[in-house]
Amino acid sequence: MAPRAFSDSPKEQQASNDSMSHPTPSHSTALHTSEFTPLNAKPTTSSSVPRAILLPLLAAAIAAATFFSSLSWRLGLGAPFPALLRPPPAAAANSQIVLAPPPPGTASPAAFKSAQQRVGITDRALYAIDLFLTTEPSGKLVLLSVLWVALMLVGAFAFIAAARATNEDVPFGEAVWVSWTMLSDPGQQGAQDSIWKRILSVVLTIKGLLLLALLVGVATDGVAKQVDDLNKGKGRVMERGHVLVVGWTPHTIPLVQQLVGADGSRAVVVLAGGQGKEEMDRALLDAIPKSERQQAGGGQIVTRTGSPFHSEDLARCAADAARSIVLLSPPVSDPSQADAFVIQASLALANRADISADIIAELSSLSNVRLLQRLHRTLLAPPTNAQAPPSTSGRSSSSSRQRPGRMRRLVPVAAESLSLRTLLSAAVHRGTADVTADLLDFENDEFYFKEWPELVGRTFGDALFLFDAAIPCGLMKPPKQQPAPDAASAAADGASIMGEVLVNPPSWTLIEPGDKLLVIAADRNSYRPGPSRLPPPPPQLSAVNGQTANQKSSRGSSSSSVGGKQHVLICGWRPEAKQLVELLPSILAQGSEVTVVAPHITPAEEVALGNIRRQRKLPIRIKRGSPASREVLESLPLETVDSVILLQSTQVNGGEEGEDGEGEDADAGMVDSSQATMTALLIRSIQTARGCTREAAIVAEVPASERDVARQLERHALDGAVCPPHLEAQVLAQITHDPDVGTVLDEIIGSEKNRMAVRRADEFIGDNEPGIFSFWEMQARVRMSEELVIAYRHRGDWQLNPTDKACPIPWGADDRLLVIRASPAAFPGPVPVNTA
Repeated sequence: MAPRAFSDSPKEQQASNDSMSHPTPSHSTALHTSEFTPLNAKPTTSSSVPRAILLPLLAAAIAAATFFSSLSWRLGLGAPFPALLRPPPAAAANSQIVLAPPPPGTASPAAFKSAQQRVGITDRALYAIDLFLTTEPSGKLVLLSVLWVALMLVGAFAFIAAARATNEDVPFGEAVWVSWTMLSDPGQQGAQDSIWKRILSVVLTIKGLLLLALLVGVATDGVAKQVDDLNKGKGRVMERGHVLVVGWTPHTIPLVQQLVGADGSRAVVVLAGGQGKEEMDRALLDAIPKSERQQAGGGQIVTRTGSPFHSEDLARCAADAARSIVLLSPPVSDPSQADAFVIQASLALANRADISADIIAELSSLSNVRLLQRLHRTLLAPPTNAQAPPSTSGRSSSSSRQRPGRMRRLVPVAAESLSLRTLLSAAVHRGTADVTADLLDFENDEFYFKEWPELVGRTFGDALFLFDAAIPCGLMKPPKQQPAPDAASAAADGASIMGEVLVNPPSWTLIEPGDKLLVIAADRNSYRPGPSRLPPPPPQLSAVNGQTANQKSSRGSSSSSVGGKQHVLICGWRPEAKQLVELLPSILAQGSEVTVVAPHITPAEEVALGNIRRQRKLPIRIKRGSPASREVLESLPLETVDSVILLQSTQVNGGEEGEDGEGEDADAGMVDSSQATMTALLIRSIQTARGCTREAAIVAEVPASERDVARQLERHALDGAVCPPHLEAQVLAQITHDPDVGTVLDEIIGSEKNRMAVRRADEFIGDNEPGIFSFWEMQARVRMSEELVIAYRHRGDWQLNPTDKACPIPWGADDRLLVIRASPAAFPGPVPVNTA
């Protein structure tokens, strides 16, 4: 017996079907309820629910579930029924969709069959030739050669047939020669004595002219391609010991200009930029004419296009034979993105054993400098000789080996931070900007390290008076830990290959074997030790060192000269200026204060300034407004301001350089320069109107151009000017020339340990002394306070490393000394008296 499938009566089922708004098809039972009962069970009509009631309840339940699900998503609670409401994730590569066959009549198999039949031998041959010409670089020449040989052979057989018509027997070799002359020389037509030979000669001559024209075209294309490759910088560089500069930025041209004139020697600079070779050559020739290159020692500049990540580009630039590789920060809006590119390129080059050059990496952030050091020490295993890839330039393996006695170095440089430090030092100590520019320029005096075995056993105080053409400034001690025997172990510990650099050490410091003396000199070979020039101590030397130097500083001198309390005004703002504010507490005395005037400062920058104020105990006030507005400046207590720093809103000439070497946003920089000039004039006018007896020292960032009217106005309104792109390029050039110089620049520019400072000359002259001393005598007086004179200003001009140090100078109240001053905590303990 079959079970009863439905318990509803026909009337009830008909009523249920009538109540449905959308009746279901006969083959679907998705919304139907079925009740099966055993064979011996009796139907129970009391518990059955009519369909007219069940279906509305089911619809209401679905609607309620949908409502609560939507409410749950809006409240952020997620799906209440994840297993029911969330569809399963789609397969990434395993989803197949079955396509139904097209309707009849839409596709005709006969049409496809006829299309296949229409493809003949000619089409297939042309397709094969197309593939051959596409895949083979010399395909055109090969194809022309094959056609030429084929025509020559066909002409030979045709000539044999034409000769037999006149009962002549011509050898095959002779027929080939005659066919060749007919193809290549039209004058062979008159030498034929039969009609068939003349017809053949005309046909072969026409074919030969066509092939010759094609051959000339192919040869012209090949020569043009080679010339184009040379113009695009695709040729190999055949130089050794050169400097490879990677990147085309606002620093490129000033950097190349400095490197070409370094040390007065014939320097070779290879530039691998992202611009076209012709464009780079034109910009470099405009900025550095050939006559200037010859005056600098005949330096050579070679341009190429390439990337530091491509082995072919590195081989084209002879990176394995380079002495130094400079990675410039790309000119992008996001500094972190630029640093990421430089860090990646630095690590890629550092992990290549075939490159023995020092790597100078320009970074924007000081934190990324430390990050690069940690990444190189922890993430990358230095390559060994067994892992060395083949030479990038195709030279023998001996050319890519490490030079004996030399350890390659990776030097990250935050050049922009040094630029801000120079600006700050110039504001606090007038005159330091000009001297710093002279120290960083290869045309003037710069820093040099050199070992002098004859000075071993003498003190630094003795060496200070042994050089007529140089000024000793410090010592570089050899590494305490000897380098490991293999390069891999030595490179894993960067501290083991670098000695300690002591700037302005105590006079009693002994010069030991292996020590290198740091001096300021014109070039590397312009100085050597001679007899001692130490003068005898004057009778009042103790008074000069004690009472006079400390008490004379209050005789109407500016606070910037003696390092007292100062009020620093910063006009303008950009994110990098936070580094400048962080350096102020280490330079200014207790009780100093800072005021920032800028139209826009973000809340995050205000929080950072607040943290500096609390942690470093430095009062910082923020005034919103334009620094070029007289109303804003008059609301400030300018009569108490000692130093003013005028910042550009963006980096000067920070855009990409055009054909003339100027940045694309040079006009924007000029607007900022004009505002800086206006701000400086307004500050001086307000201070004069308020009866200030001491003018504030005003320094500013200026654009690189020196031929415009605004630059001339700034010379009259400012006490110092810093061009960030030019100064940063000078820093990179100095470190490229000698990586150890970077430690010296860190020490003397804005350092907490040793820094440059301006002192009054009369602070070291006794009350009853005539005040006429030589540079040697003034150096001895200043050295009693463990300071070091590197330059002086007499009658308005600064003299760095004077040539005639024995010439008497009448020192006056307006004369200034630029000294390297050590902080009290730099060398704790008593200072022994210097002896001859």
